[in-house]
Amino acid sequence: MVLRADVGAGPAICRRLEGDGFDVRPIDQTDFGRGTVSHVVTEAFTAGATLLVNNLCEFEPAPVIAGAGGFAAALDDGLNSTFSACREAARISIESGESLLIINVVSATAGVGLAGRAMEACVSAGLVAASKALAAEWGAAGVRVNVVMVGPTETWQPDGGSLDDIPGVLPLGRLVVDDDVAAAVAGLSAPDLGAVTGHVFAVDAGWLAHGWRRE
Repeated sequence: MVLRADVGAGPAICRRLEGDGFDVRPIDQTDFGRGTVSHVVTEAFTAGATLLVNNLCEFEPAPVIAGAGGFAAALDDGLNSTFSACREAARISIESGESLLIINVVSATAGVGLAGRAMEACVSAGLVAASKALAAEWGAAGVRVNVVMVGPTETWQPDGGSLDDIPGVLPLGRLVVDDDVAAAVAGLSAPDLGAVTGHVFAVDAGWLAHGWRRE
């Protein structure tokens, strides 16, 4: 199952997993929220699903001083609903004795401080911390939890600047593309990585190592 399959790298993740032999059930962002997560996840995982991908929410840059309403909604849609999906999928898998892999896709703002990105940072950092805790809590029951942390893409940049000077900003000289994110998700889903859990895998073209500095 891929939640929020219609936004960001969601379509590419679905295509890549299907190409790797997974029976993918995509759930669009408009069809998913905390109020529906229990029903959606229960239906899929009682049918024997073994992989849950929680794709990154879409955020618009916004100053926190503008009001708390958007912040509360972001926490509900991005953090609470994703955590509920993890919990419900794990509950079903543990009760049935099946193994489960959860991959939470988050923003690299979890690791840096950027103006206008407080909501995104809170959701992403919260999911990173929760993923590590859940990996420790559920590991003995056969549930693994990993994170793919995504850096600047064509539709997401920390400061909204021009794409023309990207080679002077990122060590790899290019933006992250959706297929990069999909490849990371697919790689972490490989059976050979069955001992990997609680891991944060950065797909950011070197941004976290180098920093975001326009020359």
